[in-house]
Amino acid sequence: MFRLLSKETNIFSITAMEDCDICLIDLSAFVQVAMSNPSYILALCEKTLTMFQHSIFNFISLAHNQVNGRIANVLIYLWEHVYKDSGYEFTISRKEIAEFAACSHENVISTLSRFKKDGIIELEGKKIGIRDFEGLREISKRG
Repeated sequence: MFRLLSKETNIFSITAMEDCDICLIDLSAFVQVAMSNPSYILALCEKTLTMFQHSIFNFISLAHNQVNGRIANVLIYLWEHVYKDSGYEFTISRKEIAEFAACSHENVISTLSRFKKDGIIELEGKKIGIRDFEGLREISKRG
């Protein structure tokens, strides 16, 4: 286990979308706790598998959905997993949304405008409110 956790090259990085506090834990202390607590390892593995599953679904979405579906997926993800509210103040830019959806900044702007015109979302500056969540889900499904 120690060898698995001590690789010098990380293949993933994480970026916080909001201000947050972090806690750095010494690897040897972590390994010591992990080795003496199998239920902790099981919970950690379950969390890791969930994260990988989200990554795989995101990859599939990017590969198979058109821009509308990808942007809908980003909005749904933010609503369900980050902001947990139907109206939220984006702390990420339209450019960053474009990076999440693997499309251009211009595509994000035009798609959000179209979603607004169709009554699916509200736009006010950086604030996005989801007015028709089921409509957004339908766009996500159709891709």
